[in-house]
Amino acid sequence: MNVLRYLSLVAFFLSSLFAQAQISGKVVDDAGKPLAFVTVLHAQSQQGTYTDIDGKFLTTVGAVGDKLVLTYIGFERKEVVVTSNTMGTIKMKDAKILLDEAVVEAGENPAEGIMRKVIANKDRNNPEKQGPFSYDAYNKLVFTALVDSAAEVSTLDSSEIRMREFLNDQHILLMESFSERKYFGPGRDSETVKASRFSGLSNPEFVLLGTQLQSFSFYNDEVALLDTRYVSPLNDLAIRKYLFIIEDTTYIAADTVFILSFRPRTGKNFAGISGVLYINAGDWALRNVLANPVVQTGGVEINIRQLYEHVDGKSWFPVQLNTDLAFKNVSVNNSFMIGIGRSYISNIVLGDSLRRRDVNRAALVLDPLATKQPEDIWNTYRNQELDEKELRTYTFMDSLSKAEGFDRKMRFVQALSSGKLRLGVVNADLDRLLRYNDFEGFRLGAGVHTNERISRVFTAGGYFAYGFKDKQWKGGGDLTFNIRPLSNTTSGTRVYRDVFERGGTTPMTKVTGFDATGYLDLFINRMDRLNVAEAFFRTDLGAGLSTEITARTGQLQLQNSTRMVIVNEPVRLYYDIIDIEELELGLRWSFREKIVQTPTRRMTVASPFPVVSVNAIAGRTGFSDEPYTRLAAQIDYTVKMSLLGNFSVRLAGGQLQGPAPSFRFFALRGSKVDWSVATPFGFETLKPGSMLPTRFAAIHLRHDFKDLLFKRKKFAPHPVIVHNMAIGEYKPEETFSGLIVTAPEKGYIESGLAMEALLRSGFTTLGLGAFYNYGPGAAPSFNDNIVYKIAVGIAF
Repeated sequence: MNVLRYLSLVAFFLSSLFAQAQISGKVVDDAGKPLAFVTVLHAQSQQGTYTDIDGKFLTTVGAVGDKLVLTYIGFERKEVVVTSNTMGTIKMKDAKILLDEAVVEAGENPAEGIMRKVIANKDRNNPEKQGPFSYDAYNKLVFTALVDSAAEVSTLDSSEIRMREFLNDQHILLMESFSERKYFGPGRDSETVKASRFSGLSNPEFVLLGTQLQSFSFYNDEVALLDTRYVSPLNDLAIRKYLFIIEDTTYIAADTVFILSFRPRTGKNFAGISGVLYINAGDWALRNVLANPVVQTGGVEINIRQLYEHVDGKSWFPVQLNTDLAFKNVSVNNSFMIGIGRSYISNIVLGDSLRRRDVNRAALVLDPLATKQPEDIWNTYRNQELDEKELRTYTFMDSLSKAEGFDRKMRFVQALSSGKLRLGVVNADLDRLLRYNDFEGFRLGAGVHTNERISRVFTAGGYFAYGFKDKQWKGGGDLTFNIRPLSNTTSGTRVYRDVFERGGTTPMTKVTGFDATGYLDLFINRMDRLNVAEAFFRTDLGAGLSTEITARTGQLQLQNSTRMVIVNEPVRLYYDIIDIEELELGLRWSFREKIVQTPTRRMTVASPFPVVSVNAIAGRTGFSDEPYTRLAAQIDYTVKMSLLGNFSVRLAGGQLQGPAPSFRFFALRGSKVDWSVATPFGFETLKPGSMLPTRFAAIHLRHDFKDLLFKRKKFAPHPVIVHNMAIGEYKPEETFSGLIVTAPEKGYIESGLAMEALLRSGFTTLGLGAFYNYGPGAAPSFNDNIVYKIAVGIAF
């Protein structure tokens, strides 16, 4: 055979194989937006593939001259002829069909039969229930504005023209991150951000936004989109809540793929989503998901897409996660702000090679060097290079940031959430600037602490304050050594002269940001002054258990005209200043509580399990060698149910033994005054400071139905049912003068109903509540037992 002819035939044969293996393209809608999971079939063989999350496809079936058939729910069917190996961009036309709810006249809906098999196999297909795994993730989040391209330039004003020109050249913001996730099992799951970039900002914490947009997979009973949880279409009750319809059946390689749409059934009011599921019939696993909430909240529309691949022949694993956001309440020159999030998962390792000790205790860790990674490292992290528009975004925003001081302004935003404002080498304590309670009135103060720019080994600082009602100065200082940051192990000393709630218990952790339970502090009317020095040691013991030990010595100065009476026959001695020595132990157990560790601070995310706190104090006064002991415990548990709302319970109790000062009694916190706001986990019909038992038990029940009972377009109040009970006794072992209190010896019972979020203004919600005291401790008059209050909340 002629060698030249032979080589020509081989080249032709190889080119045919290459053409079959490399037919690629991209599918978009009329507006140029990529369409994910479009079915791309070879017309002759009915075999093919589908587009990925970015609308791209690559098929090994077909050759030049063959036909490809493109189908997609809600779009017109399209046939294209393969003209080359690279098909370029293919547009599909919106069918503009509004689907009504289907009614199955007889027999079972076949889609429900498929979903029963998917739900029955969800644990077997759920990556988080199949043992350890690890992977790398590259995340990119772009913020830009949606410009009306159809608008005539002549109709735009100068600012709108400039905005259009700006958005043609670059985006508004761009952030990237690269992380490594290691999953050993529930409660032992950690993701470390190794690299992060945010156009115009050097603070790495904001990059975490791009990693927390949606749930990792759809296999759990609930899926999280932003901060809201929705009922998953794979929930055990999904068939009763959702309507499933078979839209298409395709064949990918040797697999049959069912394409099912889903949406909440008519008349079912719950936190639902709608979308499309691609089900692999071989093992009844998810291949693709498209979804969006039925009711958008907070003025943000969100659409997500997930792509799964079969990894190592073991299980289907998410490999691409897309999130598109539209901020309807945020506009830039009459253009909506939008966010485009992309996550690409690679280097997936399944199996038992991962060990428990390989996983960090913190659920999310931000590497201190994350913002200092060179460009050549970024090129290895990205799944594709940045385009010119994205590169210009970094260049322009970085230069603008230096001119406008973006870092300085964003530090203030961060300070509002953390309570710490960074001022060079020190952090200002924002939560000390202004407070209010009924005892001190308005309390004005300031405080500063050193930060890591001086030392990562220790933190030193102090504060001062003045109460305009009690007319007293307060202040203190502390020195803390950071022994082991990963386990939050610290030790140090502090001194202070300050007032504290009589009967209160200092919590081991302080809540920052808004918390409605903080309203109770407004009504504190009994406080005592401590002038003491303390030494303390704190550490996390693992498994959600943390402890703090404090040794305290100094003086207690009783306020509110209260004195401790010491009987020394034949005289009675009255003291308002008492020497005390105490040893305090605090324990807190929060099973599977998630920790976020950044270079500058440590944050916690609420645990889905009960949180148990125990506080024990052993002490003595200067008047007696006989010690006193105080034991208090509290259990908090909130169950968030997408079908029923949020149910919260708090159990509390305590007992005091020995000649303790009145400061160590137990306060039943009430908020009944002439004006009042609703105070969760307080007694709504009880006057502040009226009950101070030495032994008590209390239960607080609260169920928030969210917007599941009433929902209209702009009217979605939250009905809340409240029930509080307490029982206790007042039997001090020492006598006190000026102390007029009672105890709920026969019990104290109250219930109420609040309609929260009746009105919304920005991020603030207002509602009304009515609460009634009944049972053994009730007053004879109805009007003395009922209390009406305003319910104030924050809506995001």
